[in-house]
Order: sequence, then structure tokens, then C-alpha cells
Amino acid sequence: MVAAWLRRLLGLTPGLPTGLEDHLVLLWLALIVVTGMVLDAGTAVAHMRQGIPWWDFSGRLLAPLLERLAPGGFLELYTLTRVVHLALTALMLAALPGTKLAHIVVSGLFNTLYSRLDHPAAFRPVPDAEKRVEEGGTIGVVKLSDTTWKQRMDYDACTQCARCHNACPAVATGKPLSPRCCGS
Repeated sequence: MVAAWLRRLLGLTPGLPTGLEDHLVLLWLALIVVTGMVLDAGTAVAHMRQGIPWWDFSGRLLAPLLERLAPGGFLELYTLTRVVHLALTALMLAALPGTKLAHIVVSGLFNTLYSRLDHPAAFRPVPDAEKRVEEGGTIGVVKLSDTTWKQRMDYDACTQCARCHNACPAVATGKPLSPRCCGS
């Protein structure tokens, strides 16, 4: 998350969107991680008799701070942190379809289930291409309705990471065409 924030704040990736949604999603994820670390440290403090395992970095880091609390204060903080952590996680799952994180479900699940069986670089023949052009038709995609459901789903899976924009030959030559305009 720190790397994602630095990429946005310092402009390390050209064309990467840096809107409010981008920062809010990262902040939300950071809050979930921090509350999880506090819960982990609280569990480590509560079970200190067995000692904190060597691999529990967040427990070792935050346990000394939590040890200083009175037992009642510790229990209140732990309970509040648990409620906040669960609420943040549940709200993130509820907001998932409306944020950029929807690509986790859309691209991961559907691209796995409905991937192409032939080679992705294989050309598909266009039946009666000359006849189509003579009759005023088009070849390829001109309107959104010309796309397949899979192509439309791929547009929904876009996370606005700007990789396609930066790798596009048309963008490299200064033309006003960008693959990002298709998915937004």
C-alpha cells in the first residue's frame, strides 16, 4: 500500500489516476491492516505466558505499547478495535463492486472460468469482409454493441493502472488514442 501511495503522490507512473477514490481505497485497506495488527498484538499480550513467536512481527512491535494499559483499558481497546476492524472489513466487502477493487472478482474469477482455449494471438477470419465493406458495414469494433460480452467484462475489469496507456504504440507516437478511453 505504501508503494501504491508513493506511485500516486510522486507521479512515478505516468498517466496513473490519482483521484479521491484511489486514495480512499488505499486508506481503507491501510486501516484494515493497522486494526488487524493491533488485534494481533492484543492477542500476543493476552497470551504472553507462552511468549510471542518469532514470526509475529506486528505482535512484537505493538505488544510493548499495549502492555502498559490497565487490564480494563486493554479489554476496552481490544473490543473496540475488533468491532472497528470487522466493520471496516464488512463495509469494504459491501463496497467492493462499486470500487476499483471489483477487478479482483471480475478479472480473477471470470477470466479464469471463461478464458480463450485458442492462442490469444491467433487471428480469427472475418467472413465476407469485402461484402461487408461494400454494403457500408464495418469490420471490428465501432460501437460498444459490436463487442462481445467477454470484451465488455474486460472493460469492467480495468483498474486504471495506466499500463496499457503507457505501452500503447499510438500514445507513444503522440496520437490522441488511448486504450483507457475504451473502459471508462
